[in-house]
Amino acid sequence: MGIRNERVIGVSGNREGTVNKASLCVKGRFGIPEFVHHPERLTTPLVRRNGELTEATWDEALDLVASKLANYSQDKV
Repeated sequence: MGIRNERVIGVSGNREGTVNKASLCVKGRFGIPEFVHHPERLTTPLVRRNGELTEATWDEALDLVASKLANYSQDKV
């Protein structure tokens, strides 16, 4: 990951990885800086409460996901 003035300016794949021979998808190669620094980027998790999306802590969001996943057997997830 290339960083300049505390901003992401580019990314590259893992050269030692076997998947995709270090290549990134198009969005990864060309879009990451604008996605990361976009003013409307979500920076906190949202959970649905009473039909509305509301901000939650990471612990709340992960606990919710874990409880939902616990309803399924291992071969279904």
